[in-house]
Amino acid sequence: MNDATTMTVLHSAGEAQERFRFECAGGAVEVMAATDRLTPYGGVAAWSHYLDKLGVVTDLAQRFPVPRTSPNATPVADVLHAFIFSCLMGGRRFAHARRLQDDQAVAAILGMKKGRLCGEDAFTRMLAEMSPSVARSWLAWSERDLYAALPSAFIADWDSTVNTRYGRQDDVAV
Repeated sequence: MNDATTMTVLHSAGEAQERFRFECAGGAVEVMAATDRLTPYGGVAAWSHYLDKLGVVTDLAQRFPVPRTSPNATPVADVLHAFIFSCLMGGRRFAHARRLQDDQAVAAILGMKKGRLCGEDAFTRMLAEMSPSVARSWLAWSERDLYAALPSAFIADWDSTVNTRYGRQDDVAV
């Protein structure tokens, strides 16, 4: 047995500060750990990057079937971003969008044209003139594209403690 020991320095400068760069609707955003907090919703940078890559918000905004005539109307893409983000943050009613409305960092990350997230009245006004059948056909285009992008066999489960196994096993029900 060799009694000589060698010391290897694994982290000479301590733990490196991780930085993540995302291309968001509002431009490039760099996310890193900090002691100060700009917004409690820092993860929205990754979400915005993901939505931009999917193109679903852009697609829905371009296909919006009702003409927007008011010069003060919030752009359709901004209303959709605010609605999706409100749902993502646990909003179960349109009024829950109010708690996010004044977060300027989130508005900048999402690229809001007016510099803030719109309120619940923008959601209802945007959809007020749309019949249910028109709304269904409007959403169907993007839904079809999203489902077409999914693999033929997938498991929609958010439980990260489950080890996913593909294949066939006796007496297993999915």
